[in-house]
Amino acid sequence: MNDEAGQKIFDVVIAENTYLDLFFSDVDFPRPGTEVLAGNLSFSLGGAANRAVAAARLGAESCLLTNQGHDQLSTLLFKTLQKVDHLNLDLCTTDTTYRNPVSVSISTSNDRALSPMTIQRLLWIGLPVN
Repeated sequence: MNDEAGQKIFDVVIAENTYLDLFFSDVDFPRPGTEVLAGNLSFSLGGAANRAVAAARLGAESCLLTNQGHDQLSTLLFKTLQKVDHLNLDLCTTDTTYRNPVSVSISTSNDRALSPMTIQRLLWIGLPVN
């Protein structure tokens, strides 16, 4: 929506970090020093992306103001956001050194654990990020 001067007007502007939430399921939680295979992996938008998508799906002209990186997970997150109707990403900044944070959820038959991780931590545990 534009005002009389042609400026974009938004019903909602969300300014905060976005996350990519990774969900591992069909897995037993690993003991320290061990490795286990997960039966399933899925992802979801997290952080400010959740609120921006929710507002857009309710029909509000929404704008997300956040930073994005050039790593594979950031690219996946923003390609997903670009498909959302009523969501404007024009105010998102791009920084080649920035990495969007990742939350990792491990769902076992007994419980679910959620662990926010930065890309630096993912590199430390040996997950490929580029």
